[in-house]
Amino acid sequence: MTAVTDLPMTPSDLRLLTGLRCKVNALRAQLQDNAHDEVIDCIHVILDELIKRQDNTRLSSLYEELKALLKEAKHLLSARGNEELAVNISRLENATADAASDSWNTREYGKQLGTGVACLTRAIDALTSTGESDIERFLHRACLWESRLNAWTESQAHQQLNDANEDAIHFSDEALTGYLRERFPEFPDIEVIKSHKLPGGYSKVTILFDTRDRHNGEQYLVMRAEQALTPFHMDGASIANEYSVLRFAHESGIAVAEPLWLEPDTSRLGTRFLVSRKAEGSIYGSVMEGKLHLSTDDIRKLVAGLVKIHNTPLDPGNPFIASCHLKDWLNYRTLKEFTGAYIKYWQRIAEKNNLGASPILARGFNWLYNNIPDANEKPSFIHGDYSLHNILIKDGEISAILDWEACHIGDPADEFTYFCLALSQHASQNEIVAMYHELGGKPITEFRLRFFEVLNYMKCLITGYGGLALIARHPSVDIKSAYVGYRFMPAMMDLVSDAIQRAEAARKK
Repeated sequence: MTAVTDLPMTPSDLRLLTGLRCKVNALRAQLQDNAHDEVIDCIHVILDELIKRQDNTRLSSLYEELKALLKEAKHLLSARGNEELAVNISRLENATADAASDSWNTREYGKQLGTGVACLTRAIDALTSTGESDIERFLHRACLWESRLNAWTESQAHQQLNDANEDAIHFSDEALTGYLRERFPEFPDIEVIKSHKLPGGYSKVTILFDTRDRHNGEQYLVMRAEQALTPFHMDGASIANEYSVLRFAHESGIAVAEPLWLEPDTSRLGTRFLVSRKAEGSIYGSVMEGKLHLSTDDIRKLVAGLVKIHNTPLDPGNPFIASCHLKDWLNYRTLKEFTGAYIKYWQRIAEKNNLGASPILARGFNWLYNNIPDANEKPSFIHGDYSLHNILIKDGEISAILDWEACHIGDPADEFTYFCLALSQHASQNEIVAMYHELGGKPITEFRLRFFEVLNYMKCLITGYGGLALIARHPSVDIKSAYVGYRFMPAMMDLVSDAIQRAEAARKK
């Protein structure tokens, strides 16, 4: 059973180049340095040239004009008795008799144009050596043609740049101040004194902003805003669902930044968003690795945070559970029931991303369906992306767990793949799982760990492919989505097959 049937779709050269040009332009706005301006100007010119070379209509027109010029040159040379050069031009005409093909790339056009330009140059050299004035019009047209061939033009690139920026989310301090005064009329003097958009933002835009007013003094807040186009189609990606999850987690004593309010009205600032207090602390790792030394006690604290999430009581009557997607996952009474539904859930995400054919995804989905673990335990509260890149640490303690959009109610084994990868320089997966059980975590078999290892690598492929498909179809998508696809997909493709082999070995034990 597979969710993908068509050929894989990736962004064109032109889409990648114009997206990169958009990002360079945004960088220029942040850098106020002459040396940087000089480098960025150079990058712009090079990108303009590369973008220009992708325009097959332009190249085809130049090629046909060159052929016409060569034909005219042959007649002019023949009329003046230069038969040898006229014959050479005639041979070139015969070699390039066919119109340019849609399948020609820049290299092929370059080869054809280069051969023609060399021949046209020899013809002009022979014609101008006679000193005759009646060939001026021909020479003028030939020179204009070469000028167009090498013309620097940025009109099309700038238009695509403007289109790419059309749907970007930008919040000025003035707009935020106006919004806050409208929402909180009891604080008429409230103002935004500083704001900063965080990097990342593959699924949501995150903005730190500080406010000040006479009643509250200075406050340090965080906005999480939805983006219209994203490859992350998990239910928790809805800002309303994420807000309810944060309220539930905060109420349950889990370390999260205190959620303050949800803004569902897109007319206020152009998108839906939530606001929370800013949690203090630093992130000390990425999805794949840690960036600091962690003692055994540090690892225990991180594992204890995971145990707390998984052991959180789940009451269907809780208003925050009832108001979001978590209520739907409570319908599954056993982990076996949940797992079958979870595979279908990720298959639907693959379909939403309009993915093309992928032998790896086809093999992976089929293997997952045929090897669902026979587990009758009740599902647990799951963060869905518990790793160092989503954990704030202050003074050796977890101060906040971030990014709950992958949250659901399911199998605790789902959490361990990237958590253990990030901690692999400090402890093995077996050591971390043993610590998890020691601290009160629910029993997890090795086969379930290996099963979800396969599925987690599949998730990365689905979102990576999805990011590339978005860029291919929507000029307004930020080009950084390509990073997820091109940076992580090749590694994950190798890991899926390896993970299946490890899971097969664990299943036979």
